[in-house]
Amino acid sequence: MRRLLTAILLACTLGCAQMIAPVEPIAVPENLSEAGKEAQKLINEANIALTAAYDLVGEKRKQKLLTKAEAFKYLNTLDDYSADVDKAQETLNAGKDFEAKGKAEALKLLIETLRQRVAEKVRQ
Repeated sequence: MRRLLTAILLACTLGCAQMIAPVEPIAVPENLSEAGKEAQKLINEANIALTAAYDLVGEKRKQKLLTKAEAFKYLNTLDDYSADVDKAQETLNAGKDFEAKGKAEALKLLIETLRQRVAEKVRQ
């Protein structure tokens, strides 16, 4: 699933979106409870945010706006968040919908905050 999200985001990021058919939102299984559906949606959004953050760090490192040490620090944090998103998915798959939703919500916020921090850092 993460590879599909990465491919979609990269296509949009590289300006190739007009070359492919419009992408439907990622489907959420109908057999989940409402909390489960919300959790899956948040997990999907967290994965997309992860991809965007990884891309931003890589791009800014290539532009030499981040030092190697700074980039590695951000990438290591993103790796930790990625593992935690995987754990949230496992939690959802185990039927713990509310717990998964809480984890995914917090992770999405952490990932977006880190991405904003990187963006602010390179503006300085």
